[in-house]
Amino acid sequence: SVVSLQKTVFETDDLWNYCSGSPDAIKITSMVINPYPLQKSSNFDILLKIETFEAIEGGSFIVRAWYKDYVKVLDRNVDVCQLAEYFGYNCPLEAGEYEFGLNNQKLKSYALSGSYAGKAIVIDQKKNELLCASIQLQVE
Repeated sequence: SVVSLQKTVFETDDLWNYCSGSPDAIKITSMVINPYPLQKSSNFDILLKIETFEAIEGGSFIVRAWYKDYVKVLDRNVDVCQLAEYFGYNCPLEAGEYEFGLNNQKLKSYALSGSYAGKAIVIDQKKNELLCASIQLQVE
């Protein structure tokens, strides 16, 4: 007999934790990854919901990721206002709730199976940290 396993939508706070001493200016309210675990050479969607508790006039969104905690696979620094405008929001971002969705992202075929650890940091234009979250992902 043939057994069919359907990958599920994964919505949990098990994927991320706030860094020690992370400020309260931005909170992640939800992270949804579909399908999860991520599959090599396959498309996936991510929906991230956040809440900001103060206006954000500018700064940087920094994402870093490592495979098995020691091989750096990602190191990006993106302007917060450019990112907000890409998703249809005006800058400065007023305090409130926001959704950022990326659909049909493709994981490269040469991605290694296993666990990935990352860190997402948001700093404002004065270099004050607004968010720091550690992220754990699995690739099959």
